[in-house]
Amino acid sequence: MDFHFIDFAPRRSEYGSNHFRRVMETKMSFRLPLILATVLAAWSAAASGETIKIGVTPGPQAQIFEAVKPIAAKQGLDIQLIEFSDYVVPNAALDAGEIQANSFQNQPYLDNQKADRVLLLLRDKGAIKLKDGTGFKPTVLDITENPKKLKFIEVDAAQAPRALDDVDAAAINTNYATQAGLDPVKDPILREDPKGPYVNLIAVRAADKDRPWVKILVDSYHTAGVKEFVLTKFKGAVLPSW
Repeated sequence: MDFHFIDFAPRRSEYGSNHFRRVMETKMSFRLPLILATVLAAWSAAASGETIKIGVTPGPQAQIFEAVKPIAAKQGLDIQLIEFSDYVVPNAALDAGEIQANSFQNQPYLDNQKADRVLLLLRDKGAIKLKDGTGFKPTVLDITENPKKLKFIEVDAAQAPRALDDVDAAAINTNYATQAGLDPVKDPILREDPKGPYVNLIAVRAADKDRPWVKILVDSYHTAGVKEFVLTKFKGAVLPSW
């Protein structure tokens, strides 16, 4: 797969903590690097009458893009949202050309750092200790101290809310938490630092990165109206950074 990633979309958490039957969540944030704005300034704004399909996961990702759609439509870009219930199919669909972009993943996810994230959070909160030098890719084998005798069970992200019936704690992505009726601000017992590395990306195929609709998509997303929607709708569970 040959994708180009634009760093300005939501962030999610994936993993669970220790001894309370509540959900651990991270905040989601948005940011648009200065270098991206510089590159985009050279792109043509003309994409009149073009339609693109964007793969999203249910919940905040889809809701935010619903707010983006009318803004993009005023510039001649019709956005159709395709919802996916897992984190594998969206990249396959993008690679196959079935969609033109997707928004669900972060850079560590691309580096196969999915199941490692909970360990970093638990380490940062003092629940466990890890070997020195593990970086962003620890495994359970890197745990050197586990005073609470935590046991780790991997489940599909979409099934994490249901797992709360059978475990003491679970880590649940914001989109799945809200779908399950959980409050990502009030319910967590642990949350990641919102300034961490888990900012989600909007991915397009490398061959499309200079297409006019990409600039329109970015400009439409990175607006005061979308920012206000995020702040009002999610009340701290999702944080814009522009």
